Amino acid sequence: MPSPRPIRSDEDFKARFRDFIEHVYRDWTFSDPIILPTLNPHTFAQASLHVGRLMGDIPVHTGSVISNNRKKGAKAYLMIKRDEDTTGFLWCDADGKALKKVYIKKSRGMTVSKAKADLVETYNEFEVVNVMEYNKAMMVVNARKAIVVCAEQGLECPTPEDLYKDHMMKTPVFADVSDPELN
Repeated sequence: MPSPRPIRSDEDFKARFRDFIEHVYRDWTFSDPIILPTLNPHTFAQASLHVGRLMGDIPVHTGSVISNNRKKGAKAYLMIKRDEDTTGFLWCDADGKALKKVYIKKSRGMTVSKAKADLVETYNEFEVVNVMEYNKAMMVVNARKAIVVCAEQGLECPTPEDLYKDHMMKTPVFADVSDPELN
């Protein structure tokens, strides 16, 4: 994502502010609800790395049907699994279902440390993009909320803490190669 040009003058600031206000008012009026953004979760492709193939069919529980993704020769993945603010590594099939590492024949030249390092790099890049998109949307929400409150109360606006207490920006939750393996 290209970074914006630096603000070098009052004219630059005013132009950037006009662009922001136009964005705040785009497809929105005072009577419209202010809808909070959601942080997009990582897709399987963003959070996993193909590491090898299954050496044999994965045993199934009585009454279960075996997925083609759990049969001998199916692709196996290392995935970063996130729970709130913690991350860990999960060995899984193409459906994202956990499996034991002993069932996986790693691809030639693949090491666990290299797989983890590559996966962490990709995951963290997408995490930054997802959080930046969320925070941009949250800035618009906060601006709309401030406009509505100021319109209702005049220039006696509440403190930023009151105005934004439930509408805070997020920080990325990064994975690390030292995160635990969950299975």
